[in-house]
Amino acid sequence: MIKFNSDKFVGLLLIFLCGIFILIGLLTSGTFDSGDSTYHYLHAKYALKYPSILLDHWAKPLFTLISVPFASVGFNGMKIMNTIICISSAWFIYLSAKKLEIRNAILIPIILFSAPVFFLVQYSGLTEPLFALFLTIGLYFCLVKKPFIAAIFISFLPFVRTEGQIVMIIYAFYFIFSKQWKGILFLSVGNIFYGIVGLIAKNDFFFTFHENAYAKGSDNYGSGGLFHFVYQLSFQIGFPLFVLFCIGLIYFIFTIFQIKKLAETPYYLEKIFLVLGVYAAYFISHSIFWWQGWFHSFGLSRVLLAIYPLGSVIILIGFNFLVYEIFVKKTQIQKIVYSLLLIVVAIFPFLGTKASFKFSKNFSLSNDQILLNDVAFWYKNSGIDASHIYYSHQYLAIPMGIDPFDKNLASGGYLRNNDSIIHNSIIVWDQFFSVIEDDTPEDTIKNLKDVELIKTFTTGEKEKPYQIKVYYKK
Repeated sequence: MIKFNSDKFVGLLLIFLCGIFILIGLLTSGTFDSGDSTYHYLHAKYALKYPSILLDHWAKPLFTLISVPFASVGFNGMKIMNTIICISSAWFIYLSAKKLEIRNAILIPIILFSAPVFFLVQYSGLTEPLFALFLTIGLYFCLVKKPFIAAIFISFLPFVRTEGQIVMIIYAFYFIFSKQWKGILFLSVGNIFYGIVGLIAKNDFFFTFHENAYAKGSDNYGSGGLFHFVYQLSFQIGFPLFVLFCIGLIYFIFTIFQIKKLAETPYYLEKIFLVLGVYAAYFISHSIFWWQGWFHSFGLSRVLLAIYPLGSVIILIGFNFLVYEIFVKKTQIQKIVYSLLLIVVAIFPFLGTKASFKFSKNFSLSNDQILLNDVAFWYKNSGIDASHIYYSHQYLAIPMGIDPFDKNLASGGYLRNNDSIIHNSIIVWDQFFSVIEDDTPEDTIKNLKDVELIKTFTTGEKEKPYQIKVYYKK
């Protein structure tokens, strides 16, 4: 008989949930994010046709490589991949929480998937889930005293998301303080591997640094408040989990100042560096990037999903504090508080709050995607046989059925010089990506010679309608 709190039980539960979550993904049309999510999918889909994509810095080489077989069966393949990845993250962070001797580690899956945005990111083509998985694997193998395996996984993080470089620095300090010199050595594996590949393919060992898409070029993304991500976190994971996170964080920091007591607890260096340290470094870095308008930061709250499994450990610490530290030796009250907290966390995503699921929106195509489907349907029935298509919103390539990397057919990005826009071409201008990504306000298109507006598409939203305009150059 399988024990309720055994690893086998949790493993079987996660496998069951994986099947259910995949089924939900296959039965729904949403892509979570209409921009980067679909563009990562397109990179993976066409990577074998254009091998240079496998080393594209923006798309992230390792993420693209892992995505290729899944993307080959369509966007549903990306959903299957990220669902498996999220479930795997839950498994490794559960094992890590047990190893850290944190009570109620069995609640980790509930904490993870009760955060609406973490649940929804499974149905995307985004890089955050894979980053989170490598983080949890790195933590787990450090805890089981296999630093070289942990270091190898962490060394490849920059090839999943650029912020991996920040995490590598924290791990380097951890290996130094814990005197695990082998770990420091293996932190170079990822860079050496891709350096050799870059040397062969591009004659550039340091191509990932030279081609860093976030460290050059103009930045039209803007900036915001220093505490932007603190505010966003409450909406991302929901108010109950946010409160537990704050309590856990305060308690965690408080114990750190009790150096003698902490040093006597198992895995105290791992708790300081690999849980709190990595989470804080990542969170603070993104806060500063958005505050200062650096590295093309757009203030997207979804970037925090990459470290949410580590956050779930802090949440569990807050949960245990409320249950066991406040009501010491009051077993019945502890059971009541335990049950109430668990119920609130589990049902919150369904309460209809701003941070809860919005089923008509979260599991369906977004308004801009629906509009682009309309554009594709109209074009295919318009009788126009354009020799070239210019556009900014990458999703358009999917309903249009075009190869976005064939420069003879399409240009995912505007060429604002009229002489470079070929005749018999259409320009699909949208009010977000064309303006933000390609720095092309509508007036730029209107002022081009021999270009005329032939169709306008508008969503039915009254307050914030979304517009897409199709222009034609004779």
